[in-house]
Amino acid sequence: MPLCRVETNVSGDQIPADFHVKLTQILSKVLDKREKDIIIIMRPNATMYKDCKNVPIAIISIKAAGRFNQANNSKYNTAIANIVLSKLGVEADNLRIFYEDMSLDFIGNGNRLLSASI
Repeated sequence: MPLCRVETNVSGDQIPADFHVKLTQILSKVLDKREKDIIIIMRPNATMYKDCKNVPIAIISIKAAGRFNQANNSKYNTAIANIVLSKLGVEADNLRIFYEDMSLDFIGNGNRLLSASI
C-alpha cells in the first residue's frame, strides 16, 4: 500500500535505470511491506528552485498506514536519504522527505477500502 512520490529537477536520463527498484527494496525493508505492494511515482525534470537557484533538489513524499512516528521516521529517513543522495546527486540540504500516516478508512484498493479487508 505505501505510495512514494519522487519529485526532482534532476534529468530523467541522469537517474539510474534501476533507481525505482532499489528504492522499492529499501522501502520494503524499512516499512516491513511487500515489494509488490509499494508504488513508486517518479517525476524527474521538474522546475524547482531553492534560494532562487536551480540546484539539484529532491522531494520525497511517502504515504502509508500505521508506519510513521518519530522513532520509526528517524530510521526510515537515514535509509531513504542515503539512496537519494548517492543516486540522484542531490545535496543533503536540498532533500526533503515527507511522511504521511494514513488511516485504512481513507485508502481504497480496487473496489473496497483497505479497512474492510482486515
